[in-house]
Amino acid sequence: MGNCCKSSTDSRSLLKNAPAPESAAQASGAYSTAGVKTPSAAKKHEGFLDWGEENEDGAKADIKALEWLNFVVKEIWPFVDEALKTLIKEQIEPQMKEDLPTPLKGLHFSRCSLGTNVPVLGPVHVHKGNNFQRLPGVEIDVGLVWDCESDIEVQVMTGVSVGIKRLRISGTVCLVLRPLMKSMPIVGGLQIFMLSPPQVDWDFTGVGNFADFPCVSSTLRNVFKHTICEQLVLPHRLFIHWVGGRENEIDLTAMQFPVPEGLLRLCVVEAQGLDGKDWSILSKSTSDPYAVTHIGDRSFQTPTKKGTCDPKWGDEGWADFFIFSRFQNVSIELFDDDCLPRGDDFLGRVQDVSIRDIVKKGNKAWYPLTSSSSDSDKEKGHPAGKVRLALQAFEFRSEVSLVQAPPAAKGKADTKALLHVQLRALRGLPPEKSTGVIVVLHVGKQSFCSEGSTFVEVQQDFVYDQHMKAIDPAAQRMAEFLSTKDKLPVDQIAQIAGLDQHSLTKVLRERPSFTTRWNQGFNILLDDVTSSAVQIDLHHHALLGKEKDPSATLETPFQVKDLLKEKDMTWEGLLDLKHPAASKKKTSTLSTWSNFGQLGKSKSNLNKTEQSSTSSSSVNSSPGVVLDLDISFSLFGLQPV
Repeated sequence: MGNCCKSSTDSRSLLKNAPAPESAAQASGAYSTAGVKTPSAAKKHEGFLDWGEENEDGAKADIKALEWLNFVVKEIWPFVDEALKTLIKEQIEPQMKEDLPTPLKGLHFSRCSLGTNVPVLGPVHVHKGNNFQRLPGVEIDVGLVWDCESDIEVQVMTGVSVGIKRLRISGTVCLVLRPLMKSMPIVGGLQIFMLSPPQVDWDFTGVGNFADFPCVSSTLRNVFKHTICEQLVLPHRLFIHWVGGRENEIDLTAMQFPVPEGLLRLCVVEAQGLDGKDWSILSKSTSDPYAVTHIGDRSFQTPTKKGTCDPKWGDEGWADFFIFSRFQNVSIELFDDDCLPRGDDFLGRVQDVSIRDIVKKGNKAWYPLTSSSSDSDKEKGHPAGKVRLALQAFEFRSEVSLVQAPPAAKGKADTKALLHVQLRALRGLPPEKSTGVIVVLHVGKQSFCSEGSTFVEVQQDFVYDQHMKAIDPAAQRMAEFLSTKDKLPVDQIAQIAGLDQHSLTKVLRERPSFTTRWNQGFNILLDDVTSSAVQIDLHHHALLGKEKDPSATLETPFQVKDLLKEKDMTWEGLLDLKHPAASKKKTSTLSTWSNFGQLGKSKSNLNKTEQSSTSSSSVNSSPGVVLDLDISFSLFGLQPV
């Protein structure tokens, strides 16, 4: 195999509540995990297989009991109002212009006022939730209804404007206090997410109303939902923590980008009794129906069946979806395919159904369709036929036998395994080049783009550790080099440099030289483990898509099948990214795949990296310079449930 990776000496668990080593023997390795309590690999995802009634061990409160919380919302609302206006102008408007046809790309919001009505919170349900990520936590589910007396005007084209006079948003926001720690501050962070997209309804005014501009109405609704979904709807979430200087105790990547609980293989088999939207003089009205299924941020559209109100999709209706919570909403909508772009007629939708509901009801069950376009429009809807669903449910397990004997494919639903990638940090770029760096993962025909990186220096914990003493960032990085490259024990480094051993030990756990950070996770469905490989390219966000060649790249792709030989099918460590011009040159200073214990570059090469980084004028270093990427790969098989 090629020269491309080095194994890290630490094994990061989801919680690392290990005390700082007290002796020189314990502190001999900068990333030693002695004393770390790692979750048992054999421990099941408690609650995942429990598809019964919701756990009642929590507590509930109605809106009347939440007057204090709604008072808080009222006080902070002026600030939220300004933030939402900025969101509309800076994100929603540009995205709409990009999605609309050329004649309508001049669209803009000429007036934007959200009124004085504030959202009403409640009811609230507090419970322990699922044993998510095998970490304890407390989940607070808060209902939200916002009847906004808005004054929004959209200029569609010269002389033509449409107003939004009423906007109603309803949904449930989940706040999770997690992880819970056995030392101060007890609660390590807060996760914020929504199980399903919020329901959005609005009334329009103006010349011709939006009825004359169905593509604008459809685009506005889709962009609005997409803006919320890509930030808050599972699997996306916000994670806020307040343990600066103690990040080694929490896997920040797993907290914001967790491994899914399982996989739902769902099929829209057929529908009956749909409305006929295509009128004909010579025959009965009919439709050209297709179905769209949404679960979280994944969606699937069936092929169109021409000229029928009773379509049958069979194996063409199968698709795979992640399960992050059994209470996730399953959205199934049917449309009549028309020739006009974005002009498809709405036929009906399955209303108020979750993954738990579908699994409880069983395979090949029928579900009624309603003509209302959202859950909040029940009074406006009427029966619109029915649809039949089939399903299979799987739990993700780190067992080799499950990967070697995957379930049979159903139509195009052919997932054989899950690859979970944790993109953590990079070493080798100077501070001024460490912000906005993009990593692109290529797995077969799939590509996954990271967010822009941030420059992060280690924060020492002076709040909860009264014995902590300040160490200069440059001294931190030099100490890490001496520990990892020259294998000097921490007590000897502290003695030579005149540093406090206790403080130095805790600092080294944070990897101070890895200042380019992402802490981002990717969940990748694989249809062939044997031939799958991961290619990694490094770009800067300002150059992504403009220049063909990346700034740095992985010389030899990571072979997924090699994970079958690793403990728990997980490998974590350092990969060498090199400038493309250097990929043709042979080097003897890089570790090989077959020697995971070797730690990469020589001291002279590291010095060259530092010298070149400080003199480079772009993100990439000069040819020959190697950047260390801290990353992990985990493979999971599918266990039927």
